[in-house]
Amino acid sequence: MDAKVLETMNENVVFTLQIFAIIVFGLISSQGWTWDNTEKKDVCIMNGSASACHFSTFVGVIGFLAAAGFLVGEWFFEQFSSIKTRKHYVIVDMAFSGIWAFFYFVAFCFMCYSWSKAHAKFSYGSANIVGAIFFAFCSIGSWTGSAFFAYQRFQAGADSAFGGGMGEEGQVGGDDEFAGGYAAAAAEGVDAGGYSEPPFSGGGQGGE
Repeated sequence: MDAKVLETMNENVVFTLQIFAIIVFGLISSQGWTWDNTEKKDVCIMNGSASACHFSTFVGVIGFLAAAGFLVGEWFFEQFSSIKTRKHYVIVDMAFSGIWAFFYFVAFCFMCYSWSKAHAKFSYGSANIVGAIFFAFCSIGSWTGSAFFAYQRFQAGADSAFGGGMGEEGQVGGDDEFAGGYAAAAAEGVDAGGYSEPPFSGGGQGGE
């Protein structure tokens, strides 16, 4: 799949993740707690499990901040001059997305269990809890999709995402597009060695 298409699709997914995260922690924070006159404190309406409310809010807040960070990273991705920086960014994106998909899965299961065990379903907060559970479930798929797109970009790195295909083959094989890009970079004073090394080799292939 084309690197530009992958980038655009990932941006859309990340933006969706921000919306889902806001909904999850917003719904729980607004009406996920109620005042208990017996205990004289706020208690989570999901069976009184403070852990369920706190963990779900934590997952939503960190998910929102991470999605915002990745969205900014996508905007500046093409400006990363270092191939290694691009590689590391995509690896972090892929790893975090996979981990946070798992965290949302745990939050989803935790909320479902706690809500099912609640003796009294508070009328003012039940819609919020059900909504938070639903969007937590949606977030599992969205974070998994983000990890998938990051993996696809990682696989396509040598050809497009991390160097425009400017490997040894691109320089010697006569590909006009890549050769033109290489010449333009050289004319701007960019070190040729930085463009000739494969993105994941860790070492240059510059000529003698």
